[in-house]
Amino acid sequence: MNIEKERQGIKVTDSTVWRGNFIFGFDLTRQQNTILQFDNDDYLLLMTPKHAYIWIGHINLIKSEGENVISEGYFHHRINFWRKRKLSAEVFAQYQYNETRGLLNRGLVGITPRLSLKKSESLDINVGTGIMYEWEEWKLDESFTLTYFLKSTNYINFHAKFNKNTELMFITYYQALFDRFFHPRIIGDANFRAKLSKHVSFNMKFVPYYDAQPVISIEKWNYEITSGIGIQF
Repeated sequence: MNIEKERQGIKVTDSTVWRGNFIFGFDLTRQQNTILQFDNDDYLLLMTPKHAYIWIGHINLIKSEGENVISEGYFHHRINFWRKRKLSAEVFAQYQYNETRGLLNRGLVGITPRLSLKKSESLDINVGTGIMYEWEEWKLDESFTLTYFLKSTNYINFHAKFNKNTELMFITYYQALFDRFFHPRIIGDANFRAKLSKHVSFNMKFVPYYDAQPVISIEKWNYEITSGIGIQF
């Protein structure tokens, strides 16, 4: 989940800026099996002269013969107060599920200071460190586990424009219990974009995930790589 992709591309301004992106996909295939696929990605950004408001949504569902092969999604809301200051503040809330990994529900709320380390036309670097309250409901076979934790939440994001045609954006989250700080959950989101022409670009996305101490017995490490051609009008 990259909360920075849109707001890093907007120059600091005293104007109110709206930006939105809503993508829906649906596919139904009937051969030997019936396969249904639905995906949705939403991004809505409101930047006022003082504050920024961000909403992100993602749903990915693949069903085969009525059974969920992949079912995961999240919904995230974040407010950045006094966004133009070098040191600002953020509050956030999120709901997430990933039935493929056994995560039935995850909810969290938190607050973090945001420090701008570098801001220029070609390079943007920000860090945040704060606190969040998280609850999770997991299922493995017929066993259910419910947890409640107060955690440290930290992130660094980086946006570099190498030239007018290529750019790299990534954000990394480091979340851990205070008494087990060096046994974290680490989540990354890296996006590379290269313009091939005025209206065509190549896009690649890499999303790694690592959990040092998963609640249930699942793989600690997984990742997703996607690439494609974008057409802009």
